[in-house]
Amino acid sequence: MVIALTSPSISFIMQFEQWLLTDFARADRSIQAYNLDPEELVDLLRPWVELASELIGPRLGQLHPHDARALRGLINHALHRLEHHCDRREQRFADVLSLLHPLDDLLVALSLAERGLFQNQQAGVPR
Repeated sequence: MVIALTSPSISFIMQFEQWLLTDFARADRSIQAYNLDPEELVDLLRPWVELASELIGPRLGQLHPHDARALRGLINHALHRLEHHCDRREQRFADVLSLLHPLDDLLVALSLAERGLFQNQQAGVPR
């Protein structure tokens, strides 16, 4: 559908995915090769998490469940890499996650949107 391809949410998801495949992946390899601090990945990821919260948060009722699942999957991929680096350096993953403060709310909202709960609430359909 053309509308979906031009929506801010879809555009953001596509840009985020491209960034994960290029800049994030390059930083991930550097951290792996040189045993650098995983917080460097957090610094790269933080603006994307904040932007996702700003762009998608107010539009959750319009976000297609497939798109919510796609974005949640991309975020989970980044978090998996962060966790891997934390484990290698014996750093607490929870401490690193706490640096991405809007992340918890975003993941919960995406999970609800993935299940269509926001769409159902707006349409007046009881849960």
